[in-house]
Amino acid sequence: MNTPTTCDMFDINGDRKLTDECIEQREDIIRYQAKTPKAVFFASHSSGKDSQAMYLRLCKLVPKEKIIVVHAHLGSVEHKNVVSHINNTISHKLHIVKNPRKDFVDMVLLRKMFPSAQYRTCTRFENESDRHFYQKLYAR
Repeated sequence: MNTPTTCDMFDINGDRKLTDECIEQREDIIRYQAKTPKAVFFASHSSGKDSQAMYLRLCKLVPKEKIIVVHAHLGSVEHKNVVSHINNTISHKLHIVKNPRKDFVDMVLLRKMFPSAQYRTCTRFENESDRHFYQKLYAR
C-alpha cells in the first residue's frame, strides 16, 4: 500500500520539490485559487528561461484575464533588449516596475555583495511605489 506523500509547498530546496506529485499538488492549489472570482496572479518575469517556463505553465493553469505580467527593471545594468524579449514571448501586457531611488548596482554597492537567494531583487516588493502598483492593478 502506497502512503500518500505530503509536500512542503514552501520548501524550495527540498529533495522532493520537483517530484511529479509535489508539482501536481502545487498546480492543484493554483487551479483552485484561480476559481476565486477576484483572484489575480502576478507573474514576475526576468526574461530568463525559468520565467518563460513559469509563464507558459501559469497560462495553462489560469484564465488569461487573471494573469498580470510584471518585470522589475534593474536600471543601468538592464540589457537593452530585455523588455522587447519579454514582450516577444508573452501574450499579455507587460507592466514594468522600477525603483526611482536606486537600481541594481546601487543595491549591490550598498550591501557590498550580490543578492542572495533570500534577497531576490526581481521578485520582491522593493519600495512603496511597487506596493501601490500591485494594489492598483489588483483593484481593477
